[in-house]
Amino acid sequence: MKRGMTTRPGIENGRRRGTRASGFGALRTAALLCLLAAIPVSCSGPTVAAFGEVNDVVVLAGDEAAGRAAEILSGALTAKSSWLVGESRFETRVARIGELDDFTYRRNIVLLGTWDDPEIAGIVDSRVGGLGAGDPPGSKAVEDIWGEGQVVMAVMAGTREELVEYLSSHGEDVVEKLVDSIRDRLARRLREELEATGFDRDMEARFGWSLGPPSGYDLHPRNESDGLVFFRKTKPDRTVFVHWLPGTAEEVTEELMAERRDEIGSLYFDGDAIEWRRQLVVEKVRLAGRPALCMSGWWGNRELVGGGPFRSYCFHVPSQQRIYLIDAALFAPGLDKTELMRNLDAALHTFRAAD
Repeated sequence: MKRGMTTRPGIENGRRRGTRASGFGALRTAALLCLLAAIPVSCSGPTVAAFGEVNDVVVLAGDEAAGRAAEILSGALTAKSSWLVGESRFETRVARIGELDDFTYRRNIVLLGTWDDPEIAGIVDSRVGGLGAGDPPGSKAVEDIWGEGQVVMAVMAGTREELVEYLSSHGEDVVEKLVDSIRDRLARRLREELEATGFDRDMEARFGWSLGPPSGYDLHPRNESDGLVFFRKTKPDRTVFVHWLPGTAEEVTEELMAERRDEIGSLYFDGDAIEWRRQLVVEKVRLAGRPALCMSGWWGNRELVGGGPFRSYCFHVPSQQRIYLIDAALFAPGLDKTELMRNLDAALHTFRAAD
């Protein structure tokens, strides 16, 4: 056992046993509801909320993109996840750009077309911007064009042949950009809600950091002296934890992430551990403006016969001389996990260190 991690007799399990909601978490929810009720409607942006699930995408294709190009993009969007094995990355519907009025307020929209198609070219030029007929094939995502909380991505090329070639070689990159844009839009909303309540300042004063999961999560700070705080919501069981320890940037490694996560699972979550038999994806990313390692995999518990997906980020904050491990885990047998994990990932991206 390292860096002061100690077991505490009688600590309730963060996932399966009943825990009493802290006053901090209950007050945060109540304050947020009161604040949102008092906010006047703004005329500076969309006043209609976009609807649809976080993993639903509508592709609106121009006439020149309605064939092979739409087929390639749809295949990339619905491909099985390498992490959440067996689940498609998105539920996708393809329609013609002439049907835009039927889908204006959908949460996630992809505009797919060519610059020689005046209908979709005009919409992209006026609503999205940043792309032009003289540019190489490319994509751009923007927010809240027609509905609040909306992500609209334009994927454009000069001709049908160029669009097909672009998607054939860069379709995966386009999908990853869409995934990141949807996550970042949700994370910004969660962060704005947190800051509107003022609880971000309370957390930063107490813990040295703040994080804003959606309403309904209870905050459990009882292991704060061990450098561990977690948030929990049930039905299904979702847990987000923040763990911190002294260290340097050079100590941020895949091995440290795995070691610390398994140690926390052993001490506080009835022996949960990483399932090494399943695929583990480790990537270099950025989180809150800092370089970080991202680990996506599955946890399991042999004694309790349970398990599910998790995602962790590990990074160093120089001003605090701390290493952080922030983690989201899900226990949802029988349910699709893609949407739930996307929401949890967005919550992790609300993290801010009190520099």
